[in-house]
Amino acid sequence: MTEITTPDSDQTENRREAATILRTGADTYEKKTRDYGSSWRNIGVILEIMAHGEPIVLDSTEKVIAFGLFTRRLDKFSREFFGTFFADEMNFESVGDSAEDEMVYAAMSAENHADMAEKAALVERLAEGYRETYEDTEDAEAA
Repeated sequence: MTEITTPDSDQTENRREAATILRTGADTYEKKTRDYGSSWRNIGVILEIMAHGEPIVLDSTEKVIAFGLFTRRLDKFSREFFGTFFADEMNFESVGDSAEDEMVYAAMSAENHADMAEKAALVERLAEGYRETYEDTEDAEAA
């Protein structure tokens, strides 16, 4: 028989109440706002401008990954910009950390683009094989 136990009342020190979580979250929001400004809004505007008002179509896993990496990089650029020109001190990471993080995301982005190119080349090879197999057959039958 399995015994079911419940935490003793003295074990609740590790349990966080919702109100505490919300207060901690509000404090984090205030600190990050001092570090980032309203970059979360600005990045959306920048993306819309760069897309020229066109919808951003994420029709493959690689494009979803690319979009995620791109927004992360923009966040890091924004944080570095804000920290360099407008903040006397940062609450979380240093301004240099933002530049280093962006560099890592850029490398991940380059790898993802290589994956997309490899996938496109594979699709093209498969299509070429299909054309050679079936178009040659149709040409022979027509003759």
